Amino acid sequence: MFQEDRSDLIAQITDVLNTMFLLCKHLSLYNEDNAVVEKTTDKLMRSIGLAHASGGNVLVTVAKHRFLFQGEFLGQKNQLFTKFARRMFQHGISSFSLTPGLTVPSLYAFLRVLMRNAAETWDEGGIGASLQNRNIVGIQVTEMSESDFRLLDSTDDQDQTDDLQPSTDLWSRFARSIFNSLTGEELASLTAGESSPAELAERISELLVGRSVEEKDALTRELTSFVATLQCEKMKTVRTTALLNLADFINQLSDDLRKTVLGGICSLQMSAEYTEDFFNGLSDKAVLDAFRQTMMQQGYTPPVVMSLITKLAGTRKLVSDGELAAQLSAQEERARKTKELFRPDEFKKYVPSHYQKVLMHVLHNQQLPSGLNDKLQELKKSLEDSRLEQQVARLSLFILNNNPDEDYLKGVRNRLIGSMQFHLDAADYPNLIDFCRACFSDKTEEELQLLVDLIPDSFMKQVLGDASRLGKEQQPQIAEVIALIGAPFVRPLIEFTALESDRSLRFFYLSCLKKLGHQVADHAALFLNDERWFVQRNMLILLGELNAVEKLPKIRLLLNHSHQKVRQEALKTSLLLH
Repeated sequence: MFQEDRSDLIAQITDVLNTMFLLCKHLSLYNEDNAVVEKTTDKLMRSIGLAHASGGNVLVTVAKHRFLFQGEFLGQKNQLFTKFARRMFQHGISSFSLTPGLTVPSLYAFLRVLMRNAAETWDEGGIGASLQNRNIVGIQVTEMSESDFRLLDSTDDQDQTDDLQPSTDLWSRFARSIFNSLTGEELASLTAGESSPAELAERISELLVGRSVEEKDALTRELTSFVATLQCEKMKTVRTTALLNLADFINQLSDDLRKTVLGGICSLQMSAEYTEDFFNGLSDKAVLDAFRQTMMQQGYTPPVVMSLITKLAGTRKLVSDGELAAQLSAQEERARKTKELFRPDEFKKYVPSHYQKVLMHVLHNQQLPSGLNDKLQELKKSLEDSRLEQQVARLSLFILNNNPDEDYLKGVRNRLIGSMQFHLDAADYPNLIDFCRACFSDKTEEELQLLVDLIPDSFMKQVLGDASRLGKEQQPQIAEVIALIGAPFVRPLIEFTALESDRSLRFFYLSCLKKLGHQVADHAALFLNDERWFVQRNMLILLGELNAVEKLPKIRLLLNHSHQKVRQEALKTSLLLH
């Protein structure tokens, strides 16, 4: 009894994940108020409710390419599960739980986080911070940490934990790449952790003596890029450690290299906190070099950087009061010139009056005017994939129905098949049915055949696979698609019937075959010679219900079959057709 309850619960959780993936797909195509989205949402919320009613906690573990529930892998052969699990893994989800307090807005917000680029989640501070920022309730996640990753080649579990290098060592990886790019060799002492940033700076300074300006500029670009990239690191301890090592490295560079590197770094846009973390680690000599560079260089130095360098130079008594005053005066002059560019009279002179109001509104409110925002939302809806696909499909149908040029016929038909595939990929069967009716109704047999011949086998297999993936609720709609397209489904249906172990699905496939009529009989008769007794038995049942009298000679050959159930069904079918 316990085993049955557990199997039922696993089936319910599998259905929850399956529907969640489907809803994710629908949200990427349609608005939240779309009928397809609402129907899928209702199904998902019911599935979650059933799982909770069964006494189960919807706690699912994410294992890179798979989902686990109570120690058992879910849907191992389902490629959609593989994609969904990998997407969650990329966002840093180790496990997640759907609680009874889950609301539809929170569900949508969670799925939209999963649909975006994983890098955006990490930039926001991780999946936990992303959910917290959106006030998502009813979904609890466990974030991945270093303890979730282990080296698999080690024979000693303790050794592999001790040997793991901390992810905070960004500087070591970067420093090795610099040394390797200059020499083509690996710096063994750095790999072993025996070389300090100062020692590395001395070695690189020696290597670059007599080298070309291009090679020195390349080092400046790499260091500047590293500083810019490091600013995106969300873990403060990781960032601070790397900045301290970088500052130590720059302090020990040769004079000319240090000035060039600082000139590049001082031109970067940096936050006040990040600027302080970096420049506070520089030596007096390096700060003085930075001060001189900002005074001499023609390029732009952000006010935050210039202000901090000036402050450090003053508090450390590195420059005279006169130099400080000159620098402060220069900053004030730049500020004055900037204000001059945005004088109200110049603004009114060069900017048309009907633009001025909108621009000032945006500057003051940092939001688009409500009327404009409404129009943008309407435009956004019209540019959704589903809307565009519907428009292209309608246009293709119109062209097909209005005597197009023979040279374009095949392209138009291929476009129609592409639209069918689009609706199928979205599991949008209501629109797929409507589109199939438009394509296959009021067509001559020749026109139908030309269109049907372009439908790939993968399309039929995907439709038949949805019968098990989407459950019984969708089977009437799937059956309608099969009936509308017709002949191309005959052989795939027979093959699926032959291989299907689930009795209810076999019955569904057989019922679809019966609706396709007498064209099925020839294909079914071929499978009477199959080595599997249950395949032969299913084909006998089908031929009997199709009243395929002309197949009696082949049916009677099975009256002496080695398997009792085949003999019984052959006798029953022979009597029925006689």
